[in-house]
Amino acid sequence: RWRALLAVDAENRAAREGLRAAAVGLVETGAAAATSGQGDVARQLLAAARSADASVPGLAALGARLDSLERASREQARETRLAGIRTAIRSGALLGDGDAASDAFAQIDALAVASPDEEALEALRSDARLALLELGRSALATEDFPRVAQVLERAEEQGVDAGRTDALAAELAYRRYLADFARGDWTLRAISDLTVLEQVAPTYPERATRAANGWVDLEFTVGSNGRVSDARVLEGTKQRLVERA
Repeated sequence: RWRALLAVDAENRAAREGLRAAAVGLVETGAAAATSGQGDVARQLLAAARSADASVPGLAALGARLDSLERASREQARETRLAGIRTAIRSGALLGDGDAASDAFAQIDALAVASPDEEALEALRSDARLALLELGRSALATEDFPRVAQVLERAEEQGVDAGRTDALAAELAYRRYLADFARGDWTLRAISDLTVLEQVAPTYPERATRAANGWVDLEFTVGSNGRVSDARVLEGTKQRLVERA
């Protein structure tokens, strides 16, 4: 109504005062809405007040208050999401084999897009990587080899330190070998597949010298305790070395 009067008579004092009073009322109502947590309503009232009279008292204060409330709301939402990620890490939701919303790494990536904070997010990623390796070690302890393989695959995706993953991969290979051995899988393996724990220098035949050249090809069994048994010579270049072996 006041706008219509001003459109007809721009100098109409009553219309100007009425429009200003309406703007004051909008600011007061907006402040009340902000107090009750109705931020969207308060924003709409603020915009209407500015449109009615941009010079009315309280506009700047209400705008600043709403900005502060929105920042606090965003921060609270962010903290809630961070807490959810920490819970996902602790619960072992790290392999991405379920709902993506419960995958800790996926949650970190989503938060990075919505609220970038490299320091905090990198700390979360570091915690998640460590938890992922611990998940792999736990699976290894129960001989859940497919699970360990999943961990190794995800660890590579997430840039886990190669030294840590190599150690886990080597332990997985060894445990698989022991499990095969226990089931009676006497698979022939190269000596390079084994890890030497103790090395004993060979004894040479009496008529041989340490400078003598030659080789002997042996086949033997390594038990789960690392002890060697059932050694036999397959072939060799020197008969004396073959006899001695």
